[in-house]
Amino acid sequence: MATQKKYKRVKKIMESPNPLFEKWVQEWYDEAATKGWKSQYNYKKALQTLKKYPLPLNSGKEAQVLENFGVKICQMLDDKLKEYVENGDDLTTELNRNTGNNVENIDSLNDEMSELTSQSRKTRKTARNREYVPVFLSGPY
Repeated sequence: MATQKKYKRVKKIMESPNPLFEKWVQEWYDEAATKGWKSQYNYKKALQTLKKYPLPLNSGKEAQVLENFGVKICQMLDDKLKEYVENGDDLTTELNRNTGNNVENIDSLNDEMSELTSQSRKTRKTARNREYVPVFLSGPY
């Protein structure tokens, strides 16, 4: 038999698809841990979930599909992202360099997010004043 070369499949592993989000959640976790807040556990779980997620995220609103990411953490991510862009840091080159994907316009994402939040707010129905009638075979009946 001829000598056979055994080739192994090389898997390309991205370092981190969401480096900015990981950095910010890590900062919040460290701050909460030093101050002794109980929210440190939530940040730790969110950070672990974010590290496992293989796809890049463009906004905090997109992170809400992940486990352990609530409305508050997603809002904090959006605020931090907006602040990052306003400071003149170039988000598109940072994300393209780390992920290799194109990034949509942040303003359009913020507009979509504001539309979704305005639509999702529920209006309260006014309670009607009705006379109390106990149910059949209940205690007060």
